[in-house]
Amino acid sequence: MRHGLSERRLLAEDLTVLGHGGRAYQDEESFPIRLSSWAMPLLEPIPLTVVAGGAEMPSLLPQLLGLRRDLALIAPDWLPIAAGTATETLAGLGALDRHVAVVPDVGERSPGCPCCRLRLDLVDAVAALVRRRSRPSHIIVAVPDLPADPAASSVTAVVHTVLSDPDLRRWVRLDGVVATLDAVPVVTRLRTGAVVVDSTGAERLAIADRVLVARADQVVGPSLLELRDLVGQLNRIAPVLAPAVERVSAGQLVSIDAWHGAPQVRLDATTRSGGGPVAGVIGAPDLVVIEQQGILDPGGVEEWLDQVLSQHAPRLVRLQGALAVDGSSSRVCCHGVGSYAMSHPEHEHPDGRRSGISVVMLIGHGLPADELAAGLRATAVR
Repeated sequence: MRHGLSERRLLAEDLTVLGHGGRAYQDEESFPIRLSSWAMPLLEPIPLTVVAGGAEMPSLLPQLLGLRRDLALIAPDWLPIAAGTATETLAGLGALDRHVAVVPDVGERSPGCPCCRLRLDLVDAVAALVRRRSRPSHIIVAVPDLPADPAASSVTAVVHTVLSDPDLRRWVRLDGVVATLDAVPVVTRLRTGAVVVDSTGAERLAIADRVLVARADQVVGPSLLELRDLVGQLNRIAPVLAPAVERVSAGQLVSIDAWHGAPQVRLDATTRSGGGPVAGVIGAPDLVVIEQQGILDPGGVEEWLDQVLSQHAPRLVRLQGALAVDGSSSRVCCHGVGSYAMSHPEHEHPDGRRSGISVVMLIGHGLPADELAAGLRATAVR
């Protein structure tokens, strides 16, 4: 088997594992953690949202938890959550069977390989929620910033686990990643020229589908614009939402299905392609967006994706695309992180029409933009 590609073709009409660290992890024996002592019925996967941030995150969680009565939370039991009502505290959530306490347990499929990093505790936590008689309609996984333990603060490790674990793929569906920011310290650091975001925070913002800002009402208007500009330099897909100064609805944060279609990337003259430093940010990832007109050869696309995973997995923060491949009635969407990617057919064209434009977004460190673009364009057949 070629690096990272499953035995099934890219055009299969179901979820297809494209790659995982040199082999496709599709059986129990190949994954380090397994819950096989009990069987679970095949039900519709529950949408799961990852919420990650620093000291401001606990003050924003109640706004998310209040969106739905049957929404559940996976978080460390020591995480302080600002209490507005009893159900917004961890004790209250636990009493309602809506909270599972975890201790972040980070492992790697291959020792010393950060692109294969996993949150081993999440499988048991999700299983505890899924097998309850009253299943939640949505699950939130809280990932607090732990400066002393960057691995436990890694959003990519959580996303990698949710996407790649065979059981989790059956039980939950990654709906989106929400990163949080506190406007007050961010604006202060911007004005003083201090470091605003470290490498963990930069990766968190770069992979996010939504950025939720706390205390936006405590900074002046121009400062909030500077904050939005900073986020825009790191992320071209995530709206910046500030509930203190604007109405933020449930539909803007959950049930957004951000990982299961074409990337909604905003392109303009300032889009970063191939990298460049961002003032106040340590280790800002690069953004590479490739657009290709016409139909692509499926075998060539598989080889191209294979090379992306084999050559760039340690530096790849996020991969997402929609590919118009020969022989498929719809575009084939792919998404992944690190050493793992998977594909599925696009379902946005019920009338049978298919877009003839392929678009791929890659976020990572030191990605060769021109080389990646040339490789994909070489797969065109007409």
